[in-house]
Amino acid sequence: MILVAALLGVCAGLLQSGPLALLGEGGAAIALPGALAAGWAAVRGPREAVVLTFAAAAVLGVLSEARVGLFALALLPAVAAGTLAAADVPGRRTRSLRAALAGVWAGAGYLAVLAIAAGPPPAGASLVWGVTVAAIVAGLTCAAMFPLRPHDRRLFA
Repeated sequence: MILVAALLGVCAGLLQSGPLALLGEGGAAIALPGALAAGWAAVRGPREAVVLTFAAAAVLGVLSEARVGLFALALLPAVAAGTLAAADVPGRRTRSLRAALAGVWAGAGYLAVLAIAAGPPPAGASLVWGVTVAAIVAGLTCAAMFPLRPHDRRLFA
């Protein structure tokens, strides 16, 4: 699953820097790789989500001619938020809602780090749009990945 996470990170980075960037200010506010990383971390754990994050950061850094570490720094709070969303949560619905909340933190963290490094964040409506889309993507990723969550393989708990 680590290879799938890396491939998803590359695709998210390409989509973030290509079609989403053409949407203008609102498209730049959508933190697609962060939202996917938050949803993935809520189901599969932080190890695979970090791979997804660094693959997306590498693509974003190369395509924008910025530092890869800046994008990695902007996307890593999403992994932390997604990992916290999975703590002691048994059901799909509850975990998906917590992953959606982690998507809000992912979008806000992404925008905060990029605003500190690159300048002012997008205006109000595009900011709300980007964080809302990040929450929806994180929740849907968690719900879709839930059947593939790791199971405890012990015979007796």
